[in-house]
Amino acid sequence: MSRLFVHCLFYVTLMGGCEPAREAADIEILRVLPHDTAAYTQGLVFHEGRLYESTGEYGESTVRELDIETGQVLRKVELEDSYFGEGLDRVGNRLVQISWKEGVAFVYDLETFRVEGSFTYEGDGWGLCYDGESLYMTSGGSILYRRDPVTFQLLDTRQILRDGRSLSEVNELECVGDYILGNVYMTDKIVRIEKATGRVVEEIDGSGLVPPGGRPRSVDSVLNGIAYDPQRGVYYLTGKRWSALFEVRIVPRP
Repeated sequence: MSRLFVHCLFYVTLMGGCEPAREAADIEILRVLPHDTAAYTQGLVFHEGRLYESTGEYGESTVRELDIETGQVLRKVELEDSYFGEGLDRVGNRLVQISWKEGVAFVYDLETFRVEGSFTYEGDGWGLCYDGESLYMTSGGSILYRRDPVTFQLLDTRQILRDGRSLSEVNELECVGDYILGNVYMTDKIVRIEKATGRVVEEIDGSGLVPPGGRPRSVDSVLNGIAYDPQRGVYYLTGKRWSALFEVRIVPRP
């Protein structure tokens, strides 16, 4: 009897339906690059050979542009001490950064880093990504919010489901095609979420990502930060206050 059949039989018995089994994947490390250990990484964006990063913590939150090869901070903007920076993504020639408890999203000019405006929203801000049409956002619960990239108006919501059960605390997000990749907070897991349904279709094991010298000992210095280079098909992954940025490929298990 196949595993998929057993899974479906169990699901039919308890839930009255069946969904495809979740796949598993590993990470192939291509390069280990420097990363600023002062960066409490909340959002990571790749664009035209550069990385843009949102960092958190009150009194330490920033938006910054990084040199991928050296980890050097080329420029940055500091948020006021009353804001805790969270998810970040690029919308055209702008960067949009959400905040944790403050209900404010800041809009920056990509070239000058000047604040062009802001949006307000209800609830917490965690992850953010843009797929070319809509912004997708999480807030610490199990709901994926789809928003208008121009007005930030809420368009619709869907629940994030792993094996038919709600999955909470999906943090930093990266939109890739029909899917969203997200770090699961306080774990070494990255999930691939189907945008149309909210279903987790793949779970990626990030436990092998260990910076030289080890991970920081602080309990919240966890894996967080996903950026995708569509030209090369590689991802950049890091963590909060990690000394390394990993250039990787995601490899499905046989």
